[in-house]
Amino acid sequence: MEVFGSVMKDESDLVNIKWITDKQTQQFYGTAFLEFTTSDIAKRALKLNGTEIMGRETQVELTQPLKPKAPRGGSSEGPKGEKPIGCTKIFVGNVAYESTDDELASLFGACGAVKMVRWLTHQDTGEFKGCGFVDFYDTASVDEAVKLSGKELHGRCIRVDYS
Repeated sequence: MEVFGSVMKDESDLVNIKWITDKQTQQFYGTAFLEFTTSDIAKRALKLNGTEIMGRETQVELTQPLKPKAPRGGSSEGPKGEKPIGCTKIFVGNVAYESTDDELASLFGACGAVKMVRWLTHQDTGEFKGCGFVDFYDTASVDEAVKLSGKELHGRCIRVDYS
């Protein structure tokens, strides 16, 4: 990002770059979001609007910081239904696709001993659907797990409900 080097003191002023690519082909769309350490640096970057990069004129705009998305279907806080008697399984939805098994095992393992995890995948591609089920050995672990509903993971608020 040599072009934006002129508005920064050093490389540490650039916190993150998100390249926008096609989900299927990973082909770059020609759009990127740059996150700087301060809004002043971002405002200075506006002066670079119209600068040519790799033969293309750039368009530089300020954006608002991303807020965690609430899951579809309403608020992410708390379970949607009443806990069934003897419930030891939860549904987990709105899980970011970049979440790893280790992250999720650590998150729900802190609630109690996990008996089994089943993450749902698309039948034809095997890709993660962003939801699944976690089965615990006892109902007290379920009580702890549903408290995680609304917790942000990779910019998304997970939804946890009784299964």
